Amino acid sequence: MESINSLKNRFVEAKNMAEVELGQQNYEAAMPHLQKASEILGEIYRRDTNLKNREQYVSIRDALTRKYNECKQALGLAPAPKKPTPRPVQ
Repeated sequence: MESINSLKNRFVEAKNMAEVELGQQNYEAAMPHLQKASEILGEIYRRDTNLKNREQYVSIRDALTRKYNECKQALGLAPAPKKPTPRPVQ
């Protein structure tokens, strides 16, 4: 079984590759790296019992999900999120 530190190294690699692709606005190439990073992060989350670390993993996962959804929107694979409509003041 792979150690948590090894998984963390693989996660950082996948995340860095995604960041490079996003920096070049190559969204299609970034998506598999974001998926891989998310999968590895899920495995790290399952194995790490430290509650403080687990909270950090959730926020990192949320950021990865946002980036993935932004890529889908940029490629036209998902609709843009709806902006809230202002409610009239009564």
